[in-house]
Amino acid sequence: MTDQDPPPAEEEKAAQQVALLALAAQTVALQVPPEHSQTQQYWMTRAMEAYRRVPDRYQQILGIGLAIEALHLQQEQDLETTLADETLSRSLLKLTCMARDAVDHVKDREPVDALGALCGLDGPPNASVLREHVRTQLQVAKSLQAGAGKGEGDEDNDLFAESVSDARLAMMSRELCRDYAGLLGAGAIAPALEQLQQEHDISADTLIALAAASPMVPADRARMVGQALHAGLRGELVQALYILVPQFDHMIREALRTASGEMRQTSSMASVPIEDPRVNKLLGEGLTLAFQGVLCDGGGAGLRHVVLEGRADEEICESPQALYAWWLILQLVLETGAIARVNQSDAVTAVSVNAAAAGGDGGHD
Repeated sequence: MTDQDPPPAEEEKAAQQVALLALAAQTVALQVPPEHSQTQQYWMTRAMEAYRRVPDRYQQILGIGLAIEALHLQQEQDLETTLADETLSRSLLKLTCMARDAVDHVKDREPVDALGALCGLDGPPNASVLREHVRTQLQVAKSLQAGAGKGEGDEDNDLFAESVSDARLAMMSRELCRDYAGLLGAGAIAPALEQLQQEHDISADTLIALAAASPMVPADRARMVGQALHAGLRGELVQALYILVPQFDHMIREALRTASGEMRQTSSMASVPIEDPRVNKLLGEGLTLAFQGVLCDGGGAGLRHVVLEGRADEEICESPQALYAWWLILQLVLETGAIARVNQSDAVTAVSVNAAAAGGDGGHD
């Protein structure tokens, strides 16, 4: 024993005191509640302080460092869980507010007016804004990759190239549209449709008449399209989509043929009609992008592809994206029909005014 070493009795007494300190720290640590809260933070801080009171020379023997590290780890994990819970809560709150607003938008209306309100829950996306958003996201990702030391030869580096191709921007814009379709389908369209079903029993004849009024629906397909839209209105999306998806292809082909003045469909038309560049002019860039996002994926896979191949089961057909696809076709049919009626009314009014003016001129003569 050296002069610096304490006598055995004092050493034993010190060891007992250290053991008591460690036991006290463990007791405090046991008071830490499982959920992340101010109370948990208080007890964690107290436990760490208690552990640190153990003299350094005994900390390794008693595993004090490991105990403190375990508390830190628990603190980080609980914080991550809390942040995730808060994010989920905010998302649920957002969906709840969206659903409430959607229900309020369609309730207490006349049947056809309620149907129009259902279609008016949202408009087509702004394609140019989406592209700019994608570019911004790519720039952020590129900066993060550069900070992480990602080299030019690394995999997927073309994603962060200075000049992103239009095809890449279009693909990523579609992905955003598809994600949004799921959100709108679940958060707004589904609750609004349920409200409409509770208040009204809209007949198939009503939907057939609305389809017949739309210039987008060929006259010989109005009954079929109207019945399919009515099936979706009743929640029978399997039946609705297996009719509407191929009929939508036909509607686009016929509209393109009519717009180009062709007597029949030609080989110049795209195999996937919604992918035809001329559709942007026909439907508008935003609505075209929405249809492409929900129906197509890259070279034409996705909802359209699996429906046309007969591979779309109930789970696929009853998904929020599928509901959005039905709603988008309903919106197209109703809005083009409404525009046609307005144009027809304006034309009739113009004819009446011209006739009256002509009659008035004749009277003066």
